[in-house]
Amino acid sequence: MTTDASGRHRVIDVMNTILTIGVDGITMEEIADALGVKYQPVRRALEALEQHGWVQPYRRKGSNQILWMPGKWLIRVAFQYKQQQLTKQQTLKDEFHRVTGEVLDNGR
Repeated sequence: MTTDASGRHRVIDVMNTILTIGVDGITMEEIADALGVKYQPVRRALEALEQHGWVQPYRRKGSNQILWMPGKWLIRVAFQYKQQQLTKQQTLKDEFHRVTGEVLDNGR
């Protein structure tokens, strides 16, 4: 993965790493290793992402190790995107039915 020394790009690199290899939880050290960078820039990026709800830390039961995973804001954005796409899909189905009198079935 290509990294950039700037803070903005580091935050995006960290988020992409979590989404690519750590959706179920990834340590700060694993993120740093995956990006080939030191621990401190990753910590700063995680703090910024956490502050805005994009990631959240958690501990597995019986472990003191902190893992990072997608946060509530990211999940909310993904859900809203899905809802918007489903609405667009329904609009197209309705228009198709209005014009042709046929019902589109997407196999479900």
